[in-house]
Amino acid sequence: MACQAADAVDLQLYQPSGNLTPGWAAQDFNLTASRIRASVFSVQGFGDENVDPIQFGEWWQALAAHNVPRKAWLHQAGHADPFDLRRADWVTTLHRWFDRWLLDVPNGIDHEPMISIEHTPDQWVDEPNWPPAGTRPHVLRPGTGSTPGLGALGPASGGGTETLTDTTDPNVTRFSWTDNLTTPATDRVVFTSAPLTHDTRLAGTSTLTVDVRSSKPIATVSAELLDLGPATVRNDGGLADATGIVNLTTRSCWGESSATDSACYLDTKADLVDVDQQIISVGWTDVGHFAGPFQQLSLDPNRFYRRQLTLSTMDHIVPAGHRIALIVGGTDYFEFSPPSQAPTLTFDLADTTLSVPIT
Repeated sequence: MACQAADAVDLQLYQPSGNLTPGWAAQDFNLTASRIRASVFSVQGFGDENVDPIQFGEWWQALAAHNVPRKAWLHQAGHADPFDLRRADWVTTLHRWFDRWLLDVPNGIDHEPMISIEHTPDQWVDEPNWPPAGTRPHVLRPGTGSTPGLGALGPASGGGTETLTDTTDPNVTRFSWTDNLTTPATDRVVFTSAPLTHDTRLAGTSTLTVDVRSSKPIATVSAELLDLGPATVRNDGGLADATGIVNLTTRSCWGESSATDSACYLDTKADLVDVDQQIISVGWTDVGHFAGPFQQLSLDPNRFYRRQLTLSTMDHIVPAGHRIALIVGGTDYFEFSPPSQAPTLTFDLADTTLSVPIT
């Protein structure tokens, strides 16, 4: 009975409708960044399916706005412990950070570069801040192509409309949408850029603005950005429990062991995989929250609604010769439950824009 009572309270605080409630609002630490009186050392994997990188991106900007002493390690793995990425550097850095901010030892770490970032597996560089100085939003526009469902992505103004039909099949996710990208599909639309003429670094948070009409009163729009081209990357597998790290059979010891707690840990190495494409950013929106986040409203099938999707924070270098793809779909069942009805979604591309942060 106690559990039932607690469940009832939780259901009231955290409604599954997607409405913003006081319970959810209380979890938004960005709103209280001005009250932080401690230093912050943040670690974020851009392949993390458990703690979405957007939680780092918004938090980091809020900390910067209030001049909170901060440092970050940013890596290409999934939900991984930094101790398993490069142990000696992590142990040394963490001790120095605590010495400075807990013991007030003037060791200079607060004057060193804020950022240590892994751009490719096991290759780390130090940078003064993040996003890098000079990063600016760059607008790309999707447009129709010669084949419905397959369009172009570029700086020129797009046009026309594209249509997709959502599905109640729980096997349809953003990962299945990336299959056979040159073949039209009814449940997603693909827009692809021309090959890039030079290496391009995307660092920060992207937004996608869409004008969308739904044939049903409830609809979800999902989107993802891809880097199309061959690469060797950490294998995060697109799953919450995949990290891009593999344990070895050997052990190394850090500190002193006790009778009940060993200080010796399995050694690790990067878990690598060769790929032809990578998902680098994702986002979603409930179209029914067009009037605000506190109440989901029914959609008029004769009306277009303008919605903005905030995509997950990223730091990714797209090599010259690769292409960028934008995929737009309905419900991503890796994140959401199937809808009671599968709507047909129509997008007006004349007013659809993608803003990406380019360094």
